[in-house]
Parts: sequence; C-alpha cells; structure tokens
Amino acid sequence: MEGRTCSLLASTFILCFLVTCSSKNLNITTDQTSLLALKSCIINLEPSHILTQNWSTPSNVCTWIGVSCSRRHHRITALNISNMGLKGTIPPHLGNLSFLVSIDMKGNSFQGNLPVELAQLRRLRFLDLSSNTFTGQIPASLGFLSEIQGLSLKNNNFSGIIPATIFNLSKLEMLDLSFNSLRGKLPEEIGKLQNLKDLSIQDNQLTGSIPFELYNVSGLERLVLTRNSLSGELPDDICGRLPGLEGIYLSWNAISGRIPVSFPECRRLTLLSLSNNAFVGPIPRQIGNVTMLDTLYLGANNLTVAAKANCRQPLGRKELRRPRRPDLGNALSFLGDRGRQDRGESPSPKLGDGDSPIILGNRSPRSPHPLSCSGRRRHRLKVGQRWSPPLLKQRLAVAAFS
Repeated sequence: MEGRTCSLLASTFILCFLVTCSSKNLNITTDQTSLLALKSCIINLEPSHILTQNWSTPSNVCTWIGVSCSRRHHRITALNISNMGLKGTIPPHLGNLSFLVSIDMKGNSFQGNLPVELAQLRRLRFLDLSSNTFTGQIPASLGFLSEIQGLSLKNNNFSGIIPATIFNLSKLEMLDLSFNSLRGKLPEEIGKLQNLKDLSIQDNQLTGSIPFELYNVSGLERLVLTRNSLSGELPDDICGRLPGLEGIYLSWNAISGRIPVSFPECRRLTLLSLSNNAFVGPIPRQIGNVTMLDTLYLGANNLTVAAKANCRQPLGRKELRRPRRPDLGNALSFLGDRGRQDRGESPSPKLGDGDSPIILGNRSPRSPHPLSCSGRRRHRLKVGQRWSPPLLKQRLAVAAFS
C-alpha cells in the first residue's frame, strides 16, 4: 500500500514538473515570437547587422543582444536596443512581453503611432522612446501603466493634447515630453503625481497658465517648461510649496507679474531661468539669499533694479552687470572678465569656482548704450538664439561674450 502511494506521488510530481516546464517553454516562445515580430517591422537593421545575425530562432532568446531575462521566471524583463540606427515601427506584439520592466529604444528612427497594446505591459517601470520620429497623439492607454516610474517621449513628432490619463500614473517620478508639437493647456490632473521629481515639457506649444495643482507636488526637483506660450503669474510662495526645487526653467514664455520673493526657501536651487517673459517690477532682494544659486537668467523682461538709494533705472537688453547690493552679491559673483571663463570644447562654457552667469535685462533698452546710475557703461552679454535646458544632472551656461 505504501509502495503504491509513493509511486502515485512520484507520478504526480513528474506530471506537474512536465506541465510546468511546458508552460515555461510556451511563455518564452511567446516572448521570442514578439521580438521576431519587432525585428520584421524594422525597415533597415543597424549597419553592422547585429540583430540580423543574433536575433534568430536557433539561439536562446535570453542570449540575444539587448535582451535580459529573469532567472526565476525565465522571461524577458528588459529590452535595450538604444542608439542602434534602427528604422521601422513598433508592432502590437510588443505588448505580449508581459514581464517587461524596462524598455529603452531611444536614439533610433522608429516612426508611426505607438500601439495601444503597450498598455498591457503592467509590470513596466521605465519606458524611453526619446529621439525617434514617432507621430500621432500620445496614447491615452499609457495611463494604464500603473507601475511606471520613468517615461520619456521627448524629441519626437507627437501632436495633440497631453492625455489626462498620463497623470493617473501615481508612481511616476520622471516625465519628459520635450521637443514635440503638443498643444493645449497643462491638465489640472498633473497635481495627482505626488511622486514626481522631474517634469520636462519644453519646446512644445502649450498655452494658458501653469495649473495651480502643480505647486502641490511638493517633491518636485526640476521644472522645465522652456519655449512654450504659457502665461499667467507665478505664485509668490512657489518655493514654500516646492521647497526641493533645484532647477526652474521657464524662459521663452509669456509669464507676467512680479518675480516671486520666496526663492530663498528653495535651499537647493542652483539654476533659475526666467528670461524672455513679461515679468515686471524690481528684481527682489531675496534672490541674494539663495545661497546655492550659481546660474541666473532674467534677461528680456521688463525689470528694474535700484543701483543706488534714489536711483532706479531700466536694465538694457541682454546685459551683464555687477550686483551692487551686498545681499545679491552673497549668492552671485561677477562674470565680466573674459579671461576667467574657460570655454573648453563644450558648446556651453565651463565656469570656474566662484563664477556665475548673471543675465539681466529688458525687452527694449531706453538708450542705445544703457548706463548705470554711476554713468559707467555696463558689460554686455550675448545669449544664444536657441537655448534649451540640460539633461538631468548636467550643467547649463549658454552665454558668449562679445
């Protein structure tokens, strides 16, 4: 009786093992089929034809170039075919890679619309499709990627409005939609992204004011909305609401009102760019208390500065001048000596210790050679026509002396 029981248990174990193995083989075959479908949609494979030779059925899919698999489930968890010169479209089959955690396809020439089937990738945490030529609208179905933490669709040809469903992604920490043709207003739903640290939607066609709900995302570290058509005013307590800001990039919009006085509450703020807007009034003395600030762009506004107690004069366009107030000088040093700036080989000048670019100025100078109240001619600074913020954790200083 005991022999029969042991035999039955052994048979059951073997049967379960075979079913499990069959299931695993079936799943990995599904993953392989999905990648082969992607390969078939690529018009021109990379010049070295790595995928042609490597992505083939005789070999294990987990050994293919750009593919990573989990040890536990033996399923594809990461796909990295970035910067390989690939051109083609993304097939709907990619949505069958149900264990995918990361997709990196940046720096290619993929085109067409994004398939809605990408929303099936419920484990996906990182999606980078930047620097391709995708077109059409951003699919609203991306709002179903509930685990996603980083989403970059920058430098494509997406158009239309930003779908409000994107702002249902409660775990999202980085969102980059820059360099597209997105229009309309920033949805109020953006305030739902309470884990957001990096928001970049520069070089689009956004209109209207920045929604007040954005200022409730208290963990935000980087706000990049350069080169849109945004209007309205900034709240005076912007840094009281967003104390963790390290970079504020709002140049080339139509934002008006006075420059907020709460910037000292952003204790980690290193770059403040408000140039080419419609700000009015004096430059607040409080900016001098932003002790970490090393880059300040205020040019091409309608600002004034009091150089002496009874002397207030408009600033000339795109000019650089020595801070006269002691409190402003605490945070910003004078960058008027050509010899102190090492340009190196980078398109953006490198700054020496203690050097900080200060760009102040108005849209239209009152005189051909604006003078300070002391009668001395001011130093002048040229600003590049095409200015864009840096990538994450990169230094910015676009300026060249005449």
